[in-house]
Amino acid sequence: MSTEPEQPGWAGISIGAGLALAAVAALAIVGVIAQGFAVSEDTGVAYKMGIAFLRNLDYTPAGIMALLAVALVAAPTLAGAPITARQQRHSTIAFGLVLAVCLVVVFGTVLGVITRLHFDTDLDAATRRVLATFVVRSMGPAIIAFGAAMAVLPRFPRAVTPPPYAEDGGAAPEPGPGAGTP
Repeated sequence: MSTEPEQPGWAGISIGAGLALAAVAALAIVGVIAQGFAVSEDTGVAYKMGIAFLRNLDYTPAGIMALLAVALVAAPTLAGAPITARQQRHSTIAFGLVLAVCLVVVFGTVLGVITRLHFDTDLDAATRRVLATFVVRSMGPAIIAFGAAMAVLPRFPRAVTPPPYAEDGGAAPEPGPGAGTP
């Protein structure tokens, strides 16, 4: 017989889907980075990554995927549904992936804009507006997902390990200053 609490079926599905979506977002970002290493221009690594992010972030909605992953993973806990230890581990992995993806998207967006400004010094007003839209479209969802993940993370229950000195059910006094004194 399992000692894990009964949980609604939707909780496992929601957390599993969120973890899968976070993994897809992370794999998409790994693909963009791999494309950056394959850029043929004779520039430094930072510019190669900037070119890859500038070309690919519009086609890879990693920020939106991260935001949806946070919502899916957090839904059972925010709804008060009990989750198992395994689902807790999956949630932790998903949040770790989301936080990493969001940071890479933010830095990749900045690299993309810097690269464009470096190689195209004569920008017209339309191109500047396109770059501003690119920043909002790429960084906006990533920053929101990062903030949501950080806000929800403390709400997740933490396993409480009994102290090693309380093996008899906690009857022993807590050690420390004043212990055993009248």
